[in-house]
Amino acid sequence: MSETKNLKGDVSPLASIDLLDAPTATRYEISSISDFVQVPQARLERCLKEFDIFLRTHLFVKSLSEDLELPPMKFPIFVWIDDDKLEVNIHFKR
Repeated sequence: MSETKNLKGDVSPLASIDLLDAPTATRYEISSISDFVQVPQARLERCLKEFDIFLRTHLFVKSLSEDLELPPMKFPIFVWIDDDKLEVNIHFKR
């Protein structure tokens, strides 16, 4: 089972979600800049690349939502899965 690390180092409820393609991948919940310190230095560049994709996608959807005059969305927490896939999943909520 994969593990999700949060700022306090506790395992979050997301850890119960099985990662079918990456069962041994470590998950990192990034909800503030200080949370990036939990990512190993050797993996930080990869994490930041995926965070860039995450942030640009969120800002695009937010802009589109505003243009369509939809209710504002909550900013999702970035969960980085250290699996070398360069994939980002974003779940938007209102």
